[in-house]
Amino acid sequence: MITDKSSYSLQHQNKLHIAFIIPDMVLGGVEKSLLALLDAMQGKGFHITLLLFRRQGELLPYVPDWVDIREIETVGKLETIRRTISAALSRLGSKKLFLVAKSIYHKYGSKIIKKIVNIPETVYDVAIAYKDGAATWYTAQSSIAPVKIAFIHTDFKTAGYNPLSQKKVYNNFAKIFCNSKESKDSFLRVLPEFSVRTEVFYNIVNPSTIYNLAKSGTSYNDNFSGLRILTIGRLSHEKGIDKVIEVASRLKTKNYSIRWYVIGDGPDKNKLMKKAKKLHVENEVIFLGSVINPYRFLADCDIYVQPSNYEGYCISLAEARLFCKPIVTCDFCGAREQIVDGITGIITGMSVNELFAGVEKLVIDETLRLKFRYNLLHSSCVFGADINGFCDYLGSLKR
Repeated sequence: MITDKSSYSLQHQNKLHIAFIIPDMVLGGVEKSLLALLDAMQGKGFHITLLLFRRQGELLPYVPDWVDIREIETVGKLETIRRTISAALSRLGSKKLFLVAKSIYHKYGSKIIKKIVNIPETVYDVAIAYKDGAATWYTAQSSIAPVKIAFIHTDFKTAGYNPLSQKKVYNNFAKIFCNSKESKDSFLRVLPEFSVRTEVFYNIVNPSTIYNLAKSGTSYNDNFSGLRILTIGRLSHEKGIDKVIEVASRLKTKNYSIRWYVIGDGPDKNKLMKKAKKLHVENEVIFLGSVINPYRFLADCDIYVQPSNYEGYCISLAEARLFCKPIVTCDFCGAREQIVDGITGIITGMSVNELFAGVEKLVIDETLRLKFRYNLLHSSCVFGADINGFCDYLGSLKR
């Protein structure tokens, strides 16, 4: 059942009616990129509805007033169960159990959703599944719109999606947008038959909005005089925050004056805090929790590190580039589309040893930090996608 308090008014009947489907509006990169996309689409002649499985999340109040919000209750219950199980397995500390459960969900989740999908009360012109997983499965299986579009914000191959089940899912979509070239390549390595339908659409990052937010945000208040290292990311396996703790421990052993701040929340929080205490870096690794406006922290840090195991196009990395921060990033999907290794930052392998070597290099070498800042300041960075081309494509779908 889709529930809401809004009605489809007469003033919208001549506009293309688009539904964006996403589980909720928690504080995350995908959700932030959706807000930026909605802002960019304002005044383009569309009537937009945001369909949520759960009407919740830190970013929900930031959805533009002109966007209708509705809730899909039945799928929301399934997604709540999934997240509860994932969090429980994560707390148990069994990476293997977590990955097995994730594999089962990716293989059979679409079949489960197919059994509980109801006939929608409203049929839209276009349905856009904005997050891979349950939102994509729901959109594929429902009769919500005659034209369906999918967005992919991850490294599809590394995420472990089952090719056979996903082929049936993505066969329902007229267009598939991946948020980086590497993300597209990863998707097509799993499902090459969709190459004609698949394009790249980079996440939108609005520099002026972020710079303005940085002026009003809070920052560090601990009077620390050493180097401040910052990482922004959900406290879960894919973001690699466990590597932060191990690298910080090695830096402490070598007597470097650093503090490493982590902005974000997630199912691994308690496990990560226990690990920090076990390695005696609870005073060096500072967990700041969720911060709606992290941009003053980002503006004031000395080094930015992205230790993720996999991404699609990392929003936090793009934001660090905006502030011309010396950057160390693991070589996940999309990293090389943002950073030129040795020129605008350091790209390392995925291991703790490799990440440590990259971070230590920046900690030691102030000249290198200044070089990266200078090169980022004078680089011709493009933040965001071709919004006009995207809107033109949507406009061509009007019946």
